[in-house]
Amino acid sequence: HLPVTKTLTIVGTGLPAGITISGNDASRVFKVLSTGNLTLHDLTIADGNSGADPNNGGGIEVTGPGTLTMIGCTIRDCTAPCGGALTNDGTIISTNGILTLNGPVVNNGLARLTNNAILSSSGEFINNGILDLLTANGQIPANLDTNGTAIDPSALDITNSVTTPT
Repeated sequence: HLPVTKTLTIVGTGLPAGITISGNDASRVFKVLSTGNLTLHDLTIADGNSGADPNNGGGIEVTGPGTLTMIGCTIRDCTAPCGGALTNDGTIISTNGILTLNGPVVNNGLARLTNNAILSSSGEFINNGILDLLTANGQIPANLDTNGTAIDPSALDITNSVTTPT
């Protein structure tokens, strides 16, 4: 995996075929460490595998208080016993992206997801931290497991959305 210990921005905007960063089913793609701040624009993170570190995100692991910001990104086909797509112990901010869950996503920190599609084939979104879920025309899985705190869950308004496992 690529350890992120400082501020790093990777932009795939404007490329007709886009950019896919792959772990080739051999390693995690990114590990954002406590001093790291990773920003990804218009990228696909694919085929990550936690390998010898079986307890954390296969695609991306964010350790506290590291920060991951994703804009228009897709995470897919990543595996790990805990947090197939990603595991978060810091902060994740994702806008207009797609998380395809073929293993659980585990949030132990702050996750702010705005207009993201969260598609589930065999995983669940496990929230043990703070989840700020804002969706309009997005999809969230029927198996959204909120053990932690959602931002004002009594006022959660999901508009033009579906909750279906795929």
